[in-house]
Amino acid sequence: MGSNQYAKEDRKPSRQLAQALGKIVALVLIVVAVVLVERYCQVAVSPFDPDAKISAIDGDSLIAEDGVEYRLFGIDAPELHQSCNDVNGKPWQCGRAAKAELTAISNRGDVTCEARAKDRYGRIVAVCSAEGVPDVGEEMVRDGYAVVLGFRSKRLSGITRRG
Repeated sequence: MGSNQYAKEDRKPSRQLAQALGKIVALVLIVVAVVLVERYCQVAVSPFDPDAKISAIDGDSLIAEDGVEYRLFGIDAPELHQSCNDVNGKPWQCGRAAKAELTAISNRGDVTCEARAKDRYGRIVAVCSAEGVPDVGEEMVRDGYAVVLGFRSKRLSGITRRG
């Protein structure tokens, strides 16, 4: 055997070691990146002050007195100026009724929201609760003022409408 072949065989273990170390370093970097994204890229929402003024914009959106808007996660309610037809074909102001219901729920007090994401309009998409109402969106669906969006349907599929 020539000296060149010995040199190649000597480099083989060190090349394998370098590849293994490279994979470990890459894995560590991925874990660090995931931890940093998880820690610093979440939508942070400070809890409402107990005396904060929360108002309904429509049947699925709230606004805090500081101007921050919240969209209720997983539901859709009629637009504010939308009208609907009842079972007899008679129109009624379903959008205004949905806003009135959301206003009544939020006026119970102790409104808190747990952020899930931000929507394309910059609103915080959140699951909100109020005094005696663990999930405002679920309550809006249950009371017949909103519908469940597809991605939340598994959790809310058992809701039956009141009234």
